[in-house]
Amino acid sequence: MPYTPQTWDDAPSTATPVDASRLTYMENGIAGAYLTAASTVTGPDAFGAASAVGTSTEYARADHDHGLPSAPSGGSTTIGTTAGAPTSGTFSTGDTYLDSNYVLYVCTAGGTPGTWVQVAFDYAESFLTSNITLANTTYQNLVSVSLGAGTWDIAATATLDLGRLTGPANVDVILSPTSASNTNAYAASTAAVGSASGGVYAASVSLRKIVVLSSSTTVYLETYSGSAAGAVVEAASAGGASVANASGITAVKIG
Repeated sequence: MPYTPQTWDDAPSTATPVDASRLTYMENGIAGAYLTAASTVTGPDAFGAASAVGTSTEYARADHDHGLPSAPSGGSTTIGTTAGAPTSGTFSTGDTYLDSNYVLYVCTAGGTPGTWVQVAFDYAESFLTSNITLANTTYQNLVSVSLGAGTWDIAATATLDLGRLTGPANVDVILSPTSASNTNAYAASTAAVGSASGGVYAASVSLRKIVVLSSSTTVYLETYSGSAAGAVVEAASAGGASVANASGITAVKIG
C-alpha cells in the first residue's frame, strides 16, 4: 500500500517526538517498500505453470502473463478423392482429412501416412437423379443410404407431381430399413388429392426421424401409390426455376 510520510518538527518542539509509535510506522514503511513491482516480464510459460501460493516477494506488473498453451503443430486440411483415412503421403499432427464420403479424420501422430482417428460424426446423402413414375398399389424405392451403427438424424423429402388425376388419390412417402416395404418403417406421411377436378397437383412431403442403429443398415426412401398411377416423383422441382435435389435423403450421425 502507499506510504504516507510523517512530518517532523525541530527542537525545542515536542509535537513530533521520536517514540516507539513513530519509529514503528517508519519500520513498517521500509518493509512495505520491499514488495516492489517486478522489473521484467518473462514468458509465456508452459501451460499450467504456476509458483507456489504465498512464496512471491514481488507484486505482479500490469503487463504480466499467466502462461499460454502453445498452438498445436500442423493444422492443414486435405480434401480426399477416396473413402477412408489417408494411406499415403506425409502429414503432421493436427492435420485433418475429409474423405470422398464427407467423413472427417484428424491426424494424432504425424508421419507417412501418420496415425488417423475418425471424428465422431458421419454424413450421408442420396438424391433422385431422374423422375420416377409411380404405379398403383406398388412400393417403389426412390433412393437409399447405407449407415453404420450409431444414432442418426435422418431427413427425407419427396417432391410429387400428381399429374392430371381424374379422381381421389394418395401417395404414401415412407422411410424404411426394408427395401420396397413398409415393414419396420421409421416414418411415413401421405400426399392426397381429394377431388376429381382434373387439375394439376403438386406436393412436397418431408420426413424426419432420429434412429438408433445397432449395425450397418440401408435406409430407403419409398413411395406407395394408391390409385395414383401416372403420378411422378421429381428429381428437380418443376417450378419456374428447376432446382436439383428435390427428392432424397440426408443423414447425420449424432452419437
